[in-house]
Amino acid sequence: MVQAVSRGNNFNNFLTVDIAHDTIKMTLYNEIGERRYWNGKYEVSGSLTIDKSGAETVIESEGGLELLCRSCPMIHLTFDEMYPFASRPVVGLYNDDEDTLVPSKITVRGEDCPDSFPNYGALGREFLFCNDSFVFHARRTSNPLILL
Repeated sequence: MVQAVSRGNNFNNFLTVDIAHDTIKMTLYNEIGERRYWNGKYEVSGSLTIDKSGAETVIESEGGLELLCRSCPMIHLTFDEMYPFASRPVVGLYNDDEDTLVPSKITVRGEDCPDSFPNYGALGREFLFCNDSFVFHARRTSNPLILL
């Protein structure tokens, strides 16, 4: 059994699923363009293939559909490097003050957060640091989780 959950608000991303006799291939597409919504252009940002054509089942995954390592740390921050938020975009996370798909900052409780720490853990994507609060946006959902 394979379960996949996807959510692309305002069609900012979507999944395709191709099923053959002995393979299942899922492809994740993320919107690209200048505007926050409805650019109509997409690029591949992840894939998952389950191939049962041989004696052994082969599972390959990458990008936004990469399988989680359940024995690895989910969150691993080194605090050694910080990047401008716009250089490491998080799909589905936007700033209400900007009408762009990739914002230059995110606002948390009235404070602008222009920078992010990379997460080297299994969940991937970014953490934002702003006034002693972390905002975490997992790559598998479009909903941010605020950690205090």
